[in-house]
Amino acid sequence: MKRLLLLASVAAALVLPAASSAGIAKTGQFEGTIRPDSCGATQWFNVNGRSTITGLFAGTNAGGYMFGQVLSTSGRVLSNTGSYNTTGGGTYGVRACFSSGDGIDTDAVEYVGAFVATPR
Repeated sequence: MKRLLLLASVAAALVLPAASSAGIAKTGQFEGTIRPDSCGATQWFNVNGRSTITGLFAGTNAGGYMFGQVLSTSGRVLSNTGSYNTTGGGTYGVRACFSSGDGIDTDAVEYVGAFVATPR
């Protein structure tokens, strides 16, 4: 329950500033611009042991599909759902991706993101 409340709080903190689109990232967050059918810059971080990594993103896209990827140290995609259970400590990456398959958003969109790594 505490984890769900934490994730809901982080998600709300991301959605509200994303609408302003000017200097939207706060400390511990990151922001960028994504062209349709691509991914943003990878944010690298370390975890000390078995953890659940969750990436959260909010963008200025009206439709489309924004999702998070979790990557290994080598850059291999471990998850396309924005969440991943690590088997141990190490360096991992999170990035926002954007698909314009619905045809609504055809231009680049701005986003803000954050990640949470919860020991398990």
